[in-house]
Amino acid sequence: MRRKPNTNIKSDPERFYSAPNIQIDFSNIDCAHPSQLQTEEANNEATVRKQIDAAKNSVHKIVFGVKLNDCELVDLSGLAPLISKYCQPDQVTILDLRCNQLRSVSELSAFTSLKYLYLHGNELEIDCLQFIPLMLENLTVHGNPLSLIVDYRTHFINHFKELKHLDFCPITKNERKWAENAVVDLTVKRQNVVLQKMKTKGQIDEYREKMKQEQQKQKEELEKRMKKDQM
Repeated sequence: MRRKPNTNIKSDPERFYSAPNIQIDFSNIDCAHPSQLQTEEANNEATVRKQIDAAKNSVHKIVFGVKLNDCELVDLSGLAPLISKYCQPDQVTILDLRCNQLRSVSELSAFTSLKYLYLHGNELEIDCLQFIPLMLENLTVHGNPLSLIVDYRTHFINHFKELKHLDFCPITKNERKWAENAVVDLTVKRQNVVLQKMKTKGQIDEYREKMKQEQQKQKEELEKRMKKDQM
């Protein structure tokens, strides 16, 4: 399994949350599914094992954080079995899944103690909400197709009653109060940021060519109507 270079630069999530007791790091490893990592060691395997051994006699509750960011994941199949090599899914309070290609997060329903969930930079639509634990306190979803929905923030605030921060921005009392009575049309999306979803130069060029052809077609139709009106 190819491991990408680690820049050792702290990300936004790492600066944003307090560190868990034990952090399991599988970030920057090329794979499509967590199940492919079952035979792999974490980037910090030795440290994690030492921390787990040291925590066995602790009288305090041990919580875990899991990093699976920047892995090219397309789904989360095999996530719970992978985590079970180190702890139970309900011991995980922080899960970092940012900057992948996720279209589904149905496996998240097993992680009942999650407080911090980072999903920004994926391919998620609004229907993923049904699988995200409701007790979340911090969530990021920007950079997903669902974030193109007008007023998606209002919808998320109303859906997650315990949420304190969304996309790294705090949720105020007034904002939550307003969201309770707001109605969001989930079918209305912004059209002027479609290029932000494109990930390759080929996709961008194809989209621009399509728009150019459409503009030319509209121009020709307009000229025909103008000539017809002049007759």
